[in-house]
Amino acid sequence: MAFRPALLRPQPARNRLWQVGGLVALILLALTLANQFLPDEEAVTRSTLGLDFVPFYSAGRLVAEGRGDLLYDFDALGAYQREHVWPQIPDARPTLGHWWNPPHYALPMVAFASLSFDEAVNRWTLINIVCLLASVALLVHFVRRRVDRSWTSWAVVPVLVIGSYPTMQALGHGQNTMISLLLLTGIALAWQGRRAILAGLLCGLLCYKPQLAALVGLMLILTLGRRALLSMMIVGLITFAISQALLPGAIATWLVETPGNLATIQGASDYHWHRHVTLVGFINTLASDPNHWMPRLVASLARAAVFVGVLWQWWQYRWTWDESRIARFRVIAITIFATPLVMPFYFDYDLLLMAVGATLLAADMHRETRRTPFDSAVVWLGLLVVVLAPLSVMLSVETGIHGLVIAQLFLFGTLLARSQRLADATAETMTGPLIAFRLITSRR
Repeated sequence: MAFRPALLRPQPARNRLWQVGGLVALILLALTLANQFLPDEEAVTRSTLGLDFVPFYSAGRLVAEGRGDLLYDFDALGAYQREHVWPQIPDARPTLGHWWNPPHYALPMVAFASLSFDEAVNRWTLINIVCLLASVALLVHFVRRRVDRSWTSWAVVPVLVIGSYPTMQALGHGQNTMISLLLLTGIALAWQGRRAILAGLLCGLLCYKPQLAALVGLMLILTLGRRALLSMMIVGLITFAISQALLPGAIATWLVETPGNLATIQGASDYHWHRHVTLVGFINTLASDPNHWMPRLVASLARAAVFVGVLWQWWQYRWTWDESRIARFRVIAITIFATPLVMPFYFDYDLLLMAVGATLLAADMHRETRRTPFDSAVVWLGLLVVVLAPLSVMLSVETGIHGLVIAQLFLFGTLLARSQRLADATAETMTGPLIAFRLITSRR
């Protein structure tokens, strides 16, 4: 009998997760050590950390100075940053820090306006760490309640989330991904518990990054109904009123200027499409001219196909009347995994949010008594995404192929195939009298 290393022998999914956690840790350690030997212009140094906080810091200062009308005027915003922000960051190469968010998100940034850039970044990092730990605590609590109370199960969550490459990216760049992670964790946990009002309120808050909230909000409304919609509208109306009161006209400016600003930035020949874990980024990385109509058409059709797949999953959830908690885990997980593929704008550090979908998927696969031929493929593809995350930028730059997006697409397709198989099995158990009974008693 041929000898096979332990790593290649059949293993429970939990063991694979621990193995991949160790592998990712080794990859990150190797990258950290390699950074020490890179030339200064290529290495990660203090002057390159926290630079994504520049637009947040600038927005807070502009609003505090009563010049919020400059947020979406990128020429004026760039001039302001060169004069007031970049001089505070020694050795950094000044670039325009774009402000894409709705105007109400600039209001909390005023709290940092009176601080120096370094002090502001340090406090911002602390806030992000608190949000990260709170998210992990909620996910661990969920795993202990719904999956397994053994430490070897729940400890996988902090190992893979805190030790992941997107976590390092988000903290190193000074991004707001941890806030998004905490909001999405709350949405998913409220959603799976059918707490429509709480889920809707949190989703309304997540709309500060529309690309993260759009698909989640739509599926939330389709599955939990009008209470989720009304609670999202309440948050929207409140933020609209606050923005109009404190930044008059800013919402209209955001709606008018953002599409043009985005088209201008993404239309540049040196735009970093390799940083977008989207179908648009994948196709534009391959295309010789991303502005040509053909890549745009192919990207639109591919995104539409993924969106139809998500809607099909929702339809199966409704048509088979499989509205159990396990089926909701499945719907929520597929929605979260599909979001980067459907959206035109989704950076690699926001892949940290996939941890929420992965946790719900693990609960689904643990509690689901039926097995499908796709279960092992789901685990292996999920692990491949985790391993590729630290290497995706380097591989896409060197090869011109965004392998991480390919892995995401295969994972999404496999999840749909598994869900379809389980829906078919549920439909086979539906007898005529049972269907009639559920039609009569359904609250839909």
